[in-house]
Amino acid sequence: MALVASVLVMVFAAARDARAIFALAATLFVVQIIFVTLRINWPLMRDGPAQSKEGAVVASVLCNSVLTGLAYAWGAAAMLTVYSLSGLSWRHGWQYGAAMALVAIGVFVYTRWLSADNSGLRTPRALAAVTSLGALQGLGTIAALAFLLLSGKLATPKSDWAANDIFLAGSVTLALLSLISVLSYRKAQLALTRTVHR
Repeated sequence: MALVASVLVMVFAAARDARAIFALAATLFVVQIIFVTLRINWPLMRDGPAQSKEGAVVASVLCNSVLTGLAYAWGAAAMLTVYSLSGLSWRHGWQYGAAMALVAIGVFVYTRWLSADNSGLRTPRALAAVTSLGALQGLGTIAALAFLLLSGKLATPKSDWAANDIFLAGSVTLALLSLISVLSYRKAQLALTRTVHR
């Protein structure tokens, strides 16, 4: 619901060149995703896993992967609809939108495989690998965020202003998601290690 509402408002705002409303709709989606991420991960980061052994680590990676997929899906939906329905025109809109959609699909396929009880993706090595990819994603989005802020692209009068706002919101979302995911995984992994040594 949050994704659909955010994208609809962004399309209407872009059609009217209402940049403040466009940015607000994007920001509200970011806030909602991060709120849900913290709500899911905070008990684990604060108290350790309520579940025993590997279940907590898998649950952490699974939930955070679903939220990451939603963030990419939002970016794809926003990019493709804004540059199709609002009257704004930018030749790279469909390319970036399609790329984000492919990443979202890939993440959702991964979460489906991970959710299977006998999945080979539940091994400690596989979970550590995907968490490392999440950390790299966080670093990449921080670099993209720094580029956007320092390059002055956010103040552009061209029609790619909407794309820049989407990139900004998406970068903030993915950077925070990656940070929280890595912290949550490490807390769960630490608790698991302590359980094994007892």
